[in-house]
Amino acid sequence: MKKSITTLAMSLFLLVGVGNIYAQDKDGAEPEKCRTNLSIFYEYAKVKNYDAAYEPWKWCFDNCPASNITIYTQGLK
Repeated sequence: MKKSITTLAMSLFLLVGVGNIYAQDKDGAEPEKCRTNLSIFYEYAKVKNYDAAYEPWKWCFDNCPASNITIYTQGLK
């Protein structure tokens, strides 16, 4: 009984640890740059300055596509 509880506890610990490792990938290799470019892109898109919004949008689309749905909802305009 003790062995099965220990095995279960270790399995849960490993699953939680692996989940946290993969959760960090949504912002790409450079999370700070991703957040900065996403903010710049969003502010330009909000005022309909799409020419200025293109470069930061393109960087986010290429480097951290899973970071925020705004890349797709605002980027399609």
